[in-house]
Amino acid sequence: AAYRKEALLKVGGFTDDTVIEDHDMTIKLHKAGYKIKCDKNALAWVVSPQSIKSLFRERMRWYRGGLQVLKKNTDMFRNRLGAITGIWATDLFGMLFQFTILSLIVANVFYYLFTYSLDVLLLSIKTFLTHLFTLQWNLFNSLSLLTIALMVISFVNMTISIRLTNDSFLKLFLYPITTIYATFLFAIFLKAFYDEFIKKKPVKWLKAEFD
Repeated sequence: AAYRKEALLKVGGFTDDTVIEDHDMTIKLHKAGYKIKCDKNALAWVVSPQSIKSLFRERMRWYRGGLQVLKKNTDMFRNRLGAITGIWATDLFGMLFQFTILSLIVANVFYYLFTYSLDVLLLSIKTFLTHLFTLQWNLFNSLSLLTIALMVISFVNMTISIRLTNDSFLKLFLYPITTIYATFLFAIFLKAFYDEFIKKKPVKWLKAEFD
């Protein structure tokens, strides 16, 4: 990132009360009326996590820091910046919801296959689809339809992201993995929330790990 010195001085500079100071500074600059631009073609070297443990620690710092920034800037929810934050949270929850409902559907399919037969399973699917298209709602049908809608929205979102970054559309085949990965991230987010607001555990800025 590159900052104008006068802008940093106007908002009071960086502080040490959050572990993701760049996020905090972004919010402060937005609130001060500055515009932040992104060059999507810029190249930068980054250190990526080398293990599950390293990934867990990195995301814990990000989520704890994000929660710290939200606590500092609750007034931002009165403007469009808060709306963007809300959309991010909704998207994360949507991925978890998809994973949960899809797991129930898969479990239900295996239950029918091992308990009854393929014919009974196909009849069950036909009945389910009939209920959906004839608007004969029950809780499971409603949740299933919502899951399908969330999957379509997420898939479109991923397609737009690939288009904006000029990446390969072959990556769309990785979409099912994103649902599982988002569930992993949501579990970390829950722990971060517990540590920040309930346990109030101190958080450290952890250095990157190299092979």
